[in-house]
Amino acid sequence: MLLLRAETGPEGAEHIFADIYVSPDRDVLDRLVAKDSGNFRSYVGYSGWAPGQLDHELERQDWHVTAGDADLVFSPSPASVWDKLIKQTDVLFAAGAGPRFKPHGAAGERNHSGF
Repeated sequence: MLLLRAETGPEGAEHIFADIYVSPDRDVLDRLVAKDSGNFRSYVGYSGWAPGQLDHELERQDWHVTAGDADLVFSPSPASVWDKLIKQTDVLFAAGAGPRFKPHGAAGERNHSGF
């Protein structure tokens, strides 16, 4: 999977938002690498959900959905992106501890996100 930033996306690419496009085409990647363009991010892996699973996770507020930010997607410091995104959420931090989410249900009810 390839995210790229361009005024106009290459043939077969799908427009996501602003000047961001997505393409699964290896030829597009090869052309961008040949041009030494820094305006792309490539991703390898698999993620899948059973029918209705993602909708259910969204209803439980297991995911933090934020507006798209092209500058953040193409940050020159990719390692800092997670911290910047977490700061936009309602995540609580305790000294020496990992992230904990404010409960969205009854008082003290644990969020099912695994955090």
